[in-house]
Amino acid sequence: MRDFISEDSTELVSSPGRSGQPDTEPFTLQERLYTPEEVAERLGVSERWVRDHATRRNPRIRVVKLGPLLRFREVDVAAFVAQQMTRLPRGNRGNV
Repeated sequence: MRDFISEDSTELVSSPGRSGQPDTEPFTLQERLYTPEEVAERLGVSERWVRDHATRRNPRIRVVKLGPLLRFREVDVAAFVAQQMTRLPRGNRGNV
């Protein structure tokens, strides 16, 4: 579910999170949106991989859909990267 954007430049965007509960994050209209190609370059993956992970039934990367276009917020890409981080087992910490 998304709240409507008014003339104010700062809004709260609500959408269902992974737990089924809405995530509410501030959204500004001046915020830069990135293309799938730019996100792919940043993550070191293909554009197709980014599109696949953004358009699944349960997307792994949150996306802003503008008609047929996909755009990504920097905060959402950073959150995806943070979710992917794993801890190394104790015995392997210095042997990377």
